[in-house]
Amino acid sequence: MSNYNSATNKQVKVHSRFEIKHILTFLILISTLFIIINAALPRLEMLLFSGNVPLYSVFLKFSIILYLVIYIIIDSRARIDKTSIIVLTCFICYLSLDALIFSVTYNYSLKFRLFGYNSMYFILILVLFYSCIRSNVSAEFITKYLIIISIPLVALGISQTVFNNSILSLQSSNGYFKVLAWDYYGQVRAFSAPRRF
Repeated sequence: MSNYNSATNKQVKVHSRFEIKHILTFLILISTLFIIINAALPRLEMLLFSGNVPLYSVFLKFSIILYLVIYIIIDSRARIDKTSIIVLTCFICYLSLDALIFSVTYNYSLKFRLFGYNSMYFILILVLFYSCIRSNVSAEFITKYLIIISIPLVALGISQTVFNNSILSLQSSNGYFKVLAWDYYGQVRAFSAPRRF
């Protein structure tokens, strides 16, 4: 009887870990989507909070890191592959050299450089850690997922240009989010890039 209970408890733990891993994978993919689609998060917040953007993108980025850490802790087999480690090491060396050159040559502050690295390279660095979740999601699924999501975004961009109308609001009521590059000599162009995100 005790052996049966022990086996049952192990099955429950394995099943629970399996469910948690799938939930974390889903959260990682959804959160990443909101980072990849530039300005998706502030636009959703503006829709939900009457034009305000109360939650900054940095919280979303920290949550993705947290999800990945929890995933790695739960799944003992989750490892970053060697290729990703090599690429990550080279990339960190490049960023370090870049920071040094810009510090000496242009005298940019550390805060300014970190802001730039966060804006430009966060998702690239993060992708290298996604090899950990390969057991739960295939590359084929992610490719289909991104193609399906891109269809309405492309349609929106084309509509903005064809109808010469921004369609989406250009700024949040609290001033955090503002689109500056939406007009091209009187022609509305496809946009999503904000001023601060």
